[in-house]
Formats: sequence, structure tokens, C-alpha cells
Amino acid sequence: MQISTQYLARFERHHTVAQQETSIANAVFYGQFLNTALVSLVVNAKFNFVKDSLPSDVRSWFPLFSGSYSDFEISWFDVVGTQLLVTIIVNIVLPSVPLATSIINKWLAPCFSIPILQRDLHQRYLQDEFLLSPRYGMLLNVLFCCYMYSAGIPILYLVGTLFFLAAMYLDRIQLLRYSKNPPQFDETLALNFLSALRYAVLLHLCFGCWIFSATNMFPRPSIFSSSSISGISSQNQTSSFEDRLLNRMLIAYTCFTVLMIVLTVLEHTPARPVLQLLWNNVIAFLLLLFNSISSLICRSPSSGQDPEKGEDGDRQDPPYLEALLGRHFGNFPSSYNLKKISEYEEVLNEDSGLVDSILPAAWVDPKVQDAMKRLEQDKRDAVDTL
Repeated sequence: MQISTQYLARFERHHTVAQQETSIANAVFYGQFLNTALVSLVVNAKFNFVKDSLPSDVRSWFPLFSGSYSDFEISWFDVVGTQLLVTIIVNIVLPSVPLATSIINKWLAPCFSIPILQRDLHQRYLQDEFLLSPRYGMLLNVLFCCYMYSAGIPILYLVGTLFFLAAMYLDRIQLLRYSKNPPQFDETLALNFLSALRYAVLLHLCFGCWIFSATNMFPRPSIFSSSSISGISSQNQTSSFEDRLLNRMLIAYTCFTVLMIVLTVLEHTPARPVLQLLWNNVIAFLLLLFNSISSLICRSPSSGQDPEKGEDGDRQDPPYLEALLGRHFGNFPSSYNLKKISEYEEVLNEDSGLVDSILPAAWVDPKVQDAMKRLEQDKRDAVDTL
């Protein structure tokens, strides 16, 4: 699959290497996702309306939708769910395959080949190329598989986490130790991966509606009926589409799924700027509402008029000198002159003798002191003359 996708991507004649790698990553993802998640689902599904719509000569050999499960049930998770879980768990080992191949090529291959030309000797010490496209395709496949079936198989969250951790550390070792410098890619591959996350969430919501509405496992009363949950707990038949989605336990989940689908569709229409403006206004309104509520909660109740507030309730700050004399600045000094601050007054006093021990030698040089005294005397004479 990797070789064929690389050949087809080169045939597409992309302008940059990043666009070519993105095309390869998407092709690898489509192939692996179809083989991992969809084939087992379609082969084991039993949809009689599909079989009945086929001609009689095709119905006998048509392999799809002729399985044993017409809906999600306990036996489906025992058989098909276990197969899917094992397949996804095996993918945790896949990131170590390129690393193991690189280690073998570096340490064992020179033992079985003798270089004849200088080019062969260079090729022996040339490390493997670090390809991003197969890795991104494999990451997308595991991500979509876990999101697709995690509503009914919650352990897939843990499996997906372990896979991404293993891929991160193993790819880091291979990139830094056993690969040559990759090409200078731009952000196209990363943005392609991030843009696919929303569709994984939509797939998770849709399959969650299907799994949670399965009456064989979770009998749910419809919002249009007056029957209680205990009265239908023994129900073991497939309900209609409306009864499955519009029930008392799933109505909120269904409404949220429909809302997310509508928003995703509108993003691909000319109404996207309007939707973005509306979304920004909603976020701004929610932030304003949150700030107002938090200010009301954090504001302490007043037991009378604050002396620092005026008659209209606004805060009236005192003048600077009044605030300075009234110690409104806390323990900050009231002067910038260090000699007038009690903590430094004793040290900076000329008669204490401590100035010579803390000032540099150039500052206490007799010549410097004489020059400073002459300058001060000149200033006094100038003042007396005026």
C-alpha cells in the first residue's frame, strides 16, 4: 500500500513535498481505516433490506451485510469488538518496526556485505530516510478507530493513549539516532491532521447514538410513550429510527450530535463568515456573563458606606501627599533619598565609617574626595554670589 500510494502521489504532480506527503498520508489512512474498522463492521452486519434489494442470483454470493448481527448487542462486542480491540492493540507495535529495521541495517547489514566501490562505502553509513506520511496515516487510523468504537468499548481510550505515547518516543529515537535529516516540511501535514480531528469527533457522536440506542442492550422509553424504564426492560426487539434516537435517555445526546453536524456542514458553505461572527459574539457574551457573575460573587457585602467611596459609590482616591503621609502605600519608603531611609541611614552616614567598607576603592580615594569637595565648594560660592 505504501509503495502504491507513493507512486500515485508522484503521478499527481504536487508543487511541494509537503503536499505530496499529505496526499500519501491521506491515502494510507483511507486504506488502513477501511481494512481495520469498516470491513469487520460491514461483513458481520445483517441488514435484510440490503439483501432483499439485490437480485436473486447476486444475493447468494454477495458477502456484505450477511452476517449474524442486526444491531449492537453483547455477543457483537464479544466477537467483533474483541477482534477490533486486538487489531488496534497490535498497532501499538507498528511504530517499533521502522526503528527495528533501522537498527538492523546499521549494525548487522555491514557484517554481510563488503563494499567494493567508494559509493558502496558511503551507502553503508548513510542512514534511512524519516518518512512522515506513513506515520501520519497510521496515527489517523488509530485515532479514528478509537473514536469510532470508544462509546461501546471505553478501553480504547487507554489503547489509543498507549499507542500515541509509544509512537512519540520511538519516532523520537529513530529521528535523532537512526535517520538522516528529513526535508524542510511546512505546516501542511500538521494542519491536515488537526483538521481531521473534528470529523473523528463527529464519527464518535454518530456511533455513540447508534450504540447507546441499541434496545437489545439499553432499553430506552420513547419520549412519545408513557411507559417507564422498568416496563420495557425486557424489550428485545429493534425499534424504529425515531424511537431509537428520540428517547428520554438519548434526546440530549442526539440534539448535540445534530448540532455538531449542522455546524460542520455550515463551515463548508458561504455562510462560514456569518457563523464565525456569530460564534465570536456568543463567546464574547459568555465571557461578559462570566465576568459579571464572578464580580458579583467575589464582591464582599458592604456594611455601610466606604469612607474611600463618594456619594455615587465610585472610589475616591486621596491625593498623593495625603496618601504618602497616611501610609497608604504600605511599607514603601516616603523618600527616594537613601540617606533618609531608616534601614540605610546608619550605613550611609559619613561619620559612621562604614562607607569606606562598602564603597569601591575609587570612591574613597583621597584625590577623588578632594575633587568632590572642591566641586561642592564651587557650587556654594556660586549660590552665595547669586
